[in-house]
Amino acid sequence: MRVKYVVLLCVGLLLLSSYVVSYFGFVTPVHTTVVISPDDNAALYNALSNAQHEILVSVYIFTNKELAQLLVDKAAHNVTVMVLLDGKVKFNEPMAVFLVEHNVTVRVVRSFSQFHAKYVVIDGKVVIVGSH
Repeated sequence: MRVKYVVLLCVGLLLLSSYVVSYFGFVTPVHTTVVISPDDNAALYNALSNAQHEILVSVYIFTNKELAQLLVDKAAHNVTVMVLLDGKVKFNEPMAVFLVEHNVTVRVVRSFSQFHAKYVVIDGKVVIVGSH
């Protein structure tokens, strides 16, 4: 329950800061959308499908074959795709091999006790952050 309040507070601060920044003319107004996943994977897949230049992915455990295939398809269409994985999670090995075989750049992090970051950056404009 406490995590939900922290997430809501962060989202609220993000929305408020984007309004204040745009009001005072510091930068172009920012469009913010809140998506709850896995309840709304369609938003993630839609955002990835619309990528034109670059997709950066960081994930703790990567076992979703549909998502992997989407990244491979984007790489085949000249979108730079880079994936960062936790090297201590054995579940990641087959997916890392699959991605590398299909021209997706994969980096494995082994220097931390646990690399738990989950996010996607699309074309330097869209950021999707996950937590579980």
